[in-house]
Amino acid sequence: MSSEQVENENIIEKKRKIERIKKKKGKKKLIILLLLILGVFLVSSYMKNTDGNVKIKFDYEEVITDKGDIDVIVEGKGVIEENSVYNIVPTVNGEIIKDNVNVGEYVNKDDLLYVIDSKDIDASLSSAKLAVEQAQISYNNIKKQISDLTIVANDTGHISDLTLTKGTYVTNAMQICNIIGKDQYEVVLQFANPSATPIRVGNRATLTYMSYLSTIDGIVTNVSDRNFLLAEGSQVVEVTIRVETTGYSLDNAQVKGTIYTDTGSVISSANTALITGVTNNMVKSKVLGTVKEVHVKNGDYVTPGTIIAVLENTDLQTSLSNAEIALKNARNSLSNVEKQLDNYYITSPISGTIAYKNNKLGDIISNFKTSSSNIMVTVVDNSIKKFAMEVDELDIAKVKVGQDVTITIDALEGKEYIGKVANINTIGKTNAGITTYTVLIELENHSEIYSGMNVDASIQISSIENVIRVPLSAVRKGNVVYKKVSDINYQDEDSSVPMGYQKVNVEIGQNNSDYIEIISGIEEGDIVLIDKLTQSGIIDFSHLQG
Repeated sequence: MSSEQVENENIIEKKRKIERIKKKKGKKKLIILLLLILGVFLVSSYMKNTDGNVKIKFDYEEVITDKGDIDVIVEGKGVIEENSVYNIVPTVNGEIIKDNVNVGEYVNKDDLLYVIDSKDIDASLSSAKLAVEQAQISYNNIKKQISDLTIVANDTGHISDLTLTKGTYVTNAMQICNIIGKDQYEVVLQFANPSATPIRVGNRATLTYMSYLSTIDGIVTNVSDRNFLLAEGSQVVEVTIRVETTGYSLDNAQVKGTIYTDTGSVISSANTALITGVTNNMVKSKVLGTVKEVHVKNGDYVTPGTIIAVLENTDLQTSLSNAEIALKNARNSLSNVEKQLDNYYITSPISGTIAYKNNKLGDIISNFKTSSSNIMVTVVDNSIKKFAMEVDELDIAKVKVGQDVTITIDALEGKEYIGKVANINTIGKTNAGITTYTVLIELENHSEIYSGMNVDASIQISSIENVIRVPLSAVRKGNVVYKKVSDINYQDEDSSVPMGYQKVNVEIGQNNSDYIEIISGIEEGDIVLIDKLTQSGIIDFSHLQG
């Protein structure tokens, strides 16, 4: 290092020492000044008692005990917020083809704001609907086949020609049985021509039982449209006659017939024949399967819906399960596409005012953007305002939902608003040993109240009227007050009490930040003492000796 550099370093170090000396001298001067002030204060303030103790007496103030009201109030601060704010961002891509958004306009919940061109998804929607229809048809068909495994009667009558037994394999369209009409019989008889020419369907007829020579009334139900040539060369017409009995059987009875025509002629049959029961319907199987149960037997009387037999087919059950799954999947796919389609119709999630608009008719929107610039529109519910205030753990039990809250706003001087306690968060927050609870306050919206304004709030949690009260600072530790007596030279047993005052125990009641209720101990009009400097009574320095 050169001699010139060394000399420069020495000069810098000397300057630093001078600065340190100046700072020390400054501090000493400040300490001396403070001590002088304290000394003057002590000298001007002390007075000596007769016992030689030095009593430091600060300036104090007398107050008269009076009667009045005490309102117990919890106070706090907060910042105004909107009730709800929704930023709407696109979830699909496309062109805006309808725009109903106007800033400052009020909209109701679910009002249509924008419509996005949905051509990209329309084809998917059509395909999904078709898939559901096809899956539904398949499911219904299989379900119908399973239903057809239960074979039922399709008419009223008696079972005939039933040959099913358990375990029989049944094919599709296989005849199961016949159903013979209840108490209905018919016979086909021959009538000689040309005398049979007047016979018509509906003509009255009688049948005569050859074995008993008894008769039963009947009716013509069919006349053949051609003649039959008998062996001896005569021609006949075949006529069907039906009769009904009343609970007795005519099966295989040999009968002859007589027909009474509309022209008044009576024509007898040229032959006799066996009468048989009328077959109303043939029951056939509609599906394949194995007979699991047979519920009827030949001769049983049945009505429509009576179960004849039950088949089983495990393949159909499997097919039904698969069809049910396919239908469910098709419906889910359609639902997903429909939900996607809903995204092309942008509606307001709440009732409120349009506070911000970023897109207009013809804009191309994208759901790939993630920045705030992708916000299409902001809807604000400003029907009410709200703010949160913190309440100390000592007061929170006194705060109730629904209580009125008096509110003042820094930016709106001279105005007062009334809100209500809307919610109390019972989970406390502790900081530096102090626990507070968040209380939500709501108030009606006013045009002059903006979000972000600072507010002061007070909640009146109780009120007592016309009680004896003193300033809160008049009551000292141990619930005592210094009451003025008539003798100015009176000295209380407690030497810390100023002359002319008596130490009195009092019973206290409710209090707020200014006043405290006195239940007993002093009366209205009594004079008590408070310290003007500390607002907490006389400071006792009796331990100092002079």
